[in-house]
Amino acid sequence: MCRILASALVFCLIGILSACDDSRGRDYYTRMAVKGLATAPAGKERMQMGKVVAKGSHALPDIEQEFHSADPGGRRLLLEALERLKDRRALAFVQYVARWDEDPKVRKEASRVSRTLESLKAGSPSSGSPE
Repeated sequence: MCRILASALVFCLIGILSACDDSRGRDYYTRMAVKGLATAPAGKERMQMGKVVAKGSHALPDIEQEFHSADPGGRRLLLEALERLKDRRALAFVQYVARWDEDPKVRKEASRVSRTLESLKAGSPSSGSPE
């Protein structure tokens, strides 16, 4: 009986330790930071921007996903985050937004961010993002 309980305890500990090792927690906090930026109340944008930029390149997929449900103000903030991340992998998405977004202010912001991303060194996909 003790042997069975000891085995069960070992399997539980292995499960707990392996759950602590994966990146699901990091992904959750990245998604929440991006969502917080897109929906930030007035005066809280800079704090949320810092959280997203601190996530680095890991935030790129979440920014693109959140972009589709954000209001125009949130979309402009997400574009600013992409600019601050300085990751050329976002260029194609930003160019798409510059051409097809329904809001003219968002299109104008995307064009500006697109020029910034194009001016980065062509050989470097990510010049300032921490990994």
